Amino acid sequence: MMKTITLGLLLSSTLLLGQVTITEKLFSPDELKTDIRFLVKTLQNIHPNLYAAASKEKFYQDVEALEQELTEPITRLEFARKFIPIVTRLGDGHTSVYFPQEERSEFLKQGGKVFPFEVLIRNNRLFITTNYSSDSTLSGIVEVTSINGLRTPELLDKLRPYVSAELDLYRDIRIQRSFRGLLWYVLGFCGDYEVELVIDGQPLKRHVEGITSTQFQTAALHRSVNQHVLKPYSLTITSEGFAIIDFRSMTDKKRFARFLDSAFQVIRNENIQHLAIDLRNNGGGNSQLGDMLFNYITDKPYRQVDRMEVKASKEMKSYFRQRYVKWYMYPLMPFAVFNKQARHYAFGRPGKIQVVEMKKLIKPKTEPLKFRGQPYLLVSHYTFSSANMLAAAFACYNMGTIVGEETGGVLEAFGDVIPIQLPNTKLAAGCSYKKFVHPCSDDTLRGVKPDVEIAAEPLELVSGRDPVMEYLKEVIKH
Repeated sequence: MMKTITLGLLLSSTLLLGQVTITEKLFSPDELKTDIRFLVKTLQNIHPNLYAAASKEKFYQDVEALEQELTEPITRLEFARKFIPIVTRLGDGHTSVYFPQEERSEFLKQGGKVFPFEVLIRNNRLFITTNYSSDSTLSGIVEVTSINGLRTPELLDKLRPYVSAELDLYRDIRIQRSFRGLLWYVLGFCGDYEVELVIDGQPLKRHVEGITSTQFQTAALHRSVNQHVLKPYSLTITSEGFAIIDFRSMTDKKRFARFLDSAFQVIRNENIQHLAIDLRNNGGGNSQLGDMLFNYITDKPYRQVDRMEVKASKEMKSYFRQRYVKWYMYPLMPFAVFNKQARHYAFGRPGKIQVVEMKKLIKPKTEPLKFRGQPYLLVSHYTFSSANMLAAAFACYNMGTIVGEETGGVLEAFGDVIPIQLPNTKLAAGCSYKKFVHPCSDDTLRGVKPDVEIAAEPLELVSGRDPVMEYLKEVIKH
């Protein structure tokens, strides 16, 4: 059974200006209910504490209500709009159902137009940070107060249920970074846009033409190259004489090892005494890169994790074998019984949670290029997952001064995601199978708090000012 959906590219009376036609399969209520029950069971199998932040009773009420609502065949995009909010209410930033990629890819491939701005969300307000549209008059401090008739607070409230997060401050950051896609997935906005704006205190209305994926990618690539944001890590020596390591992604251990050696050689050669490690745009990755960095900035023994709880399940064991066990290692699998952790991953009884207490502190290596000056760690609401682990250890073991905003990750967090695919709609999902307790954690749901809190005002961020860097420059002067 197929359904053809015609998406108007101009949300106005001139609807025939451009159209994109997407053919989508319809799924029966029974197929969708099977997917729901499959995911609920799989999440319960995998997650170490699925209802840590949500009511189990309310979760099942929501699931039952959705099943009762499913009386007619619908597309998987329509199904995702109904199902995703139920999973996000579990309150785990690593456990989600994802919107389907193929439909949006087809929309873009056929020339579908998207929202032509990068945005900033602060205090329930929306600002334009980058303008990719043909309207060059939209410059300066531009606040968006309405899109296609939806006032900004109402619009954000419609998007928030589709984003998983432990903290509301991190949820808004994720919406900000996926804003263009969420407008399409959640609200069906595409083509041209009727926007209400405030520019330099003056309200006005504009009809703004959307841009194609090709136009956006070209403009975004040009901007990224100009602003040097394509690299996962980079070093800058400022005119004031301090070094900045812009650490954007915890990826590629070999490349990072080469980068660290090169960067700290420059820092040594330049006799730099102040080093800022910028995690404000780091959403995580491989936590081992945090250990590699610590080797260069501290002699203090530390732990990134105090305790780890790992739940065994058939899904976890299958994932472990597919990802980490090569075919030539199969004959050695029986020897996993001699290692407690490996035994749990390979042969653990489903449902059993292995608690691993990290009793030993990690002693940093004696690096010849170890930095001996004053380190600063810069954090923001976007600092999450493994980047948050790094920040937690830096804070707990007093490795230096933390500047910025509270991190988006929390000190007791679920993580390490097992991928899931629903059997009928083939929607993708992910579920945490570990719980991490970071050093100096307590019973409160919070991120890493900075020593010096600098909450940048929207107008500062939109105008390109960086109050965190301005603060560091003043500190170094004195």
